[in-house]
Amino acid sequence: MNETKIQTLLSRKLRTRPPKQFTDTERAKHYELKIVKYPAKTVPPSKFRPQQLPALLKYQTKPYHHKYSDLDVRMKMFDATYMPVSTGYVAICFYKPRTPKIVHFIPIEDFNSLQATSARKSVKMEDLINHKRSFNIYL
Repeated sequence: MNETKIQTLLSRKLRTRPPKQFTDTERAKHYELKIVKYPAKTVPPSKFRPQQLPALLKYQTKPYHHKYSDLDVRMKMFDATYMPVSTGYVAICFYKPRTPKIVHFIPIEDFNSLQATSARKSVKMEDLINHKRSFNIYL
């Protein structure tokens, strides 16, 4: 199972039965999904591209605007997206074949603090699961 398949399942779940953390209308939500395959139980910093985590932090204080390219006008639904400040999450799925898939969401600032306090800069699965502000979505 790859990130695309998990992302499809997660998108379907968020559209049909979003968790209470995603239903407040005060702020938009952004997340970066990562898959960690069994037997690994940590999220290394190498899983993230250099721009991903800073962008999640940036859009918690600044609005997000994106202009879509005009390459194929027939396929384009609209020209641009504008979102006011948003809440950023890191979503991690520790994947093991033939077991239920659980995606753990943690706010970006909490993920960064867990990463900063870790000796190897990797975030452990137990730390994510037991964190007070994290929540899970079962796929």
